[in-house]
Amino acid sequence: MNWFYLCVVLLMLVGYLPHGNAQQTSGSNFNEYGPQLPRHAKGIHLKGNQDQLSWPGVSGATYYYVEAYKGHEVYQARHDSAIRDGIMGNDTQAFSQVAAASAGFSGSGAAIIRRYKSYSTSFTLDAPFADARYLIIPCNQLDCGAGFVAELYDAQQYHLGIETFQTDKLTVLPWEQAQLSWDVAGAYRVTLLKNGRSYRTGLPNKGSEAVKLEQSALFTLRAEGHNRRVVEKQVQLVFQQVDDPDTLHHGAYSVRLQSLGLDPVPRTVVAVDDKYLFLVDKQNALHKIDHRPAQAKVVWTQQLSGKVLNRPLVFSSGLYFGVSKLDGSGEVCRVSVYYSTSARCKTTSDGVVAGAAVVRRTSTVSQPIDGPFGVGTMTALPPVPLNDYGIVFIDNKGLIMEYDRALSKLYQSAYLPDQMRESASIVTPSADAQARTLYLPFVKSSTGQRSVAAISIDDPGAIDDTTPGGPIDPGGPILPVDPRDPIGPGNPIDLFSVPMRLPTEQQLARDIQNAAYNENMITVEWVHDTGAGNE
Repeated sequence: MNWFYLCVVLLMLVGYLPHGNAQQTSGSNFNEYGPQLPRHAKGIHLKGNQDQLSWPGVSGATYYYVEAYKGHEVYQARHDSAIRDGIMGNDTQAFSQVAAASAGFSGSGAAIIRRYKSYSTSFTLDAPFADARYLIIPCNQLDCGAGFVAELYDAQQYHLGIETFQTDKLTVLPWEQAQLSWDVAGAYRVTLLKNGRSYRTGLPNKGSEAVKLEQSALFTLRAEGHNRRVVEKQVQLVFQQVDDPDTLHHGAYSVRLQSLGLDPVPRTVVAVDDKYLFLVDKQNALHKIDHRPAQAKVVWTQQLSGKVLNRPLVFSSGLYFGVSKLDGSGEVCRVSVYYSTSARCKTTSDGVVAGAAVVRRTSTVSQPIDGPFGVGTMTALPPVPLNDYGIVFIDNKGLIMEYDRALSKLYQSAYLPDQMRESASIVTPSADAQARTLYLPFVKSSTGQRSVAAISIDDPGAIDDTTPGGPIDPGGPILPVDPRDPIGPGNPIDLFSVPMRLPTEQQLARDIQNAAYNENMITVEWVHDTGAGNE
């Protein structure tokens, strides 16, 4: 009887041991030929733009399988791997059959297991699906051991690094700004330092900052990670002082014009907006420049007929300036800052040396009423005052000229008082457009006293739509028609004359100015002395 009970106990022990080993996921395996897992073996799975896997080396392993599963399915796969390793033991053929089955469909509804092979203890791959988790299976030429799970971590919290920290320019001119930009991974605090001192704090992991220099500076980007690690990158910016007077700038629209091979006249450089600027060079050529790119470019160029002695005016999408020619005459010019490809100019009898300035102008226009037979067939409404603007220039003889905005018509003209015309120079006046008042600096020739005069411009209140014109000498007599032989319908015209000499543009401009001359156009409101001539 005792022998009977002893046999029962031995059978129970033999049957129990394999079952217990099959539940192990770490420690020694029943498979003596496969790689032996250390206790509590696990890998690391850093999830970022890519999935980065790493694990400790397993004794006896010459390569590893990496199997991808969806989410928590990886833990069931680990459990199955441990059972398979314990039950199959040395039966490599049986394991191969299971592995082959796991790589494809084992039946209706079975999922495809994605398997990768690595000969090292790390592996990087693009995640096959969003919630991918990985089982690491150590293998050698004889067999494969039980697998272990790569524990998931967020790479942004554990991988700290400054991907980029750069600038759009290393040398900064006085009127320029440098754009610093950066891209940081895994940081919870980003700080920008200037010469070792805090400059900006609380910055985003990816961003940019515009900096302006007064001297050379070293900028440091400091990133602090969740694991208290700190990484830094530096950029050295060199401040370049410019002593060259031909290197021009205009506020926020600065460009180094010499890079285009231009030699500009400083007073003519006018920025229209953050896209275009205009200038006249010392060869009397007008240039339109697009200065948005880092390297400015010339949009178009027009050769002018003379020098521009005044600062151009930008008003109502137009650029206005005056020209003084070698023959003593001049031009008033306008160009559309956005659409034109050339300036349109109108001849004046004398060179234009001052202007342009803008003044408000009031016009009265009758409003027609629709009648039964069309527009304007009934009595019109009383004239309605409308606001318009005039453009004012001054020539080298002290003649003030007021044009319409299109420079197609000269409204009126008048000479400055003698003491102002005798000034050593005539400069562009400041203008109060609403009050139609010019503030004109001048130097008294008798005393050398510098003074300023307030000059109000007459506002006629109505604008004649016809261009004023004066008598022009045709250059020859017009023969009279014999009243006894009138020219009637059907009779030939045999008596006529034509001009033998056409007026020059300068003569025509003078006639127009004389015709528009208005002695009451201007009134000197006051004159104030501002200092001695040599001050």
